[in-house]
Amino acid sequence: MIRIERIRADIEALRAFTATPGAGVTRLSFSPQEGQARRYLLTEMERAGLAVREHPSGCLLGRLAGKNPGRPAVLTGSHYDTVHNGGAFDGVCGLVAALEMARSMREDGYFPSNPVEIVGFLEEEGTRFGYGLLCSAALLGLIPAEELAALRDDDGVTFADAAAACGLSLADLPAEVLRPDDLKAFVELHIEQGPVLEQYRREIGVVDCIAAMCFGQVTVCGRADHAGTTPTELRLDAMRGAVEVIGRFYEAAGQLGGGVVATVGKLVVHPGSANVVPDRVVFSVDYRCRDGGLVKRMRELLLEALEALKALGLSYQYEDGGVLPAVQMDARIMASIEEEAARLGYSSMRLPSGAGHDAMNLAEACPVGMIFLPSAGGRSHCPEENTGWEEIAKGARVLEAVVKRLCES
Repeated sequence: MIRIERIRADIEALRAFTATPGAGVTRLSFSPQEGQARRYLLTEMERAGLAVREHPSGCLLGRLAGKNPGRPAVLTGSHYDTVHNGGAFDGVCGLVAALEMARSMREDGYFPSNPVEIVGFLEEEGTRFGYGLLCSAALLGLIPAEELAALRDDDGVTFADAAAACGLSLADLPAEVLRPDDLKAFVELHIEQGPVLEQYRREIGVVDCIAAMCFGQVTVCGRADHAGTTPTELRLDAMRGAVEVIGRFYEAAGQLGGGVVATVGKLVVHPGSANVVPDRVVFSVDYRCRDGGLVKRMRELLLEALEALKALGLSYQYEDGGVLPAVQMDARIMASIEEEAARLGYSSMRLPSGAGHDAMNLAEACPVGMIFLPSAGGRSHCPEENTGWEEIAKGARVLEAVVKRLCES
């Protein structure tokens, strides 16, 4: 039986492993705080009767072998790294729900036909090494071991050295990669990180797809001049150009509709003096939509806006961060989530995910599904992030029921 008090104890314990006490949760991959969380999770996995191991990528794995240990496993879990000053529920909620599901199965005497494996991912956020969904990619062999090893954090520490400090060796990675034959399905429970479920008063979200995403960095180049003595018509003002591009970028998202969202989250001005016309402005662009065609059109409109800078005497550089295509959830798993939620008396609705999740990588190897839970006020990636204990317990009950169906089907 799923027990709320254990869910709460787990999340409160993990909340305490932070580099920023009193200012949200900051738990970066291979940090001392992550090490504390790792030891706690490994201990609790063992207490739940799971056979635990630490994957060379940094992932934690706990296996319930069941009746047929040689069959492909049903995988479930989420990440436990965080952004800087983040919340206590992002990622952790899904991992704790999976852990509580394992406890419940053991206490109820349930032995699955297929193995069940609980996974705790690292570096999902990309906060330390700048590569989101990193460890799930390594788990599946989607990133070469050499490339993984060479990644560096802001202090110049490589991924290989950070992992080695935690007793992990990337030399073991090729032999430990999970193959499609190892996996029957993956189900990830996660907080919504948005306001939709709360707005529509639904207890369970059935994710139907993870949106296509495109990222990039724009540099607008002009000329530095005195702010008081240079006439407007003689300026090559990089800020003026940046403002026009950003304005057109946001307008394009509104005009295209279809759920397109556009964000400029970083902006740096050079030389950065109040009395100097900027000669260079660097800003990020992030645009997403479940419709990959609209994402492609957004890129075209952005490039048109950048080309228009030439008429102002300005130049630009665009570093394209690439496109992550939309990922569709498995129809059978979506139906199972809906049916089990209804059986348990919980309301549900289908919705897309605008955020990336490790399920995107797992979709390369097996059918995937995602369960969303309401986020209070839609807040996430901040200290105010919150999902109620009963809401998490409901999600854990649905997760358990869906995993059992997958094991027995």
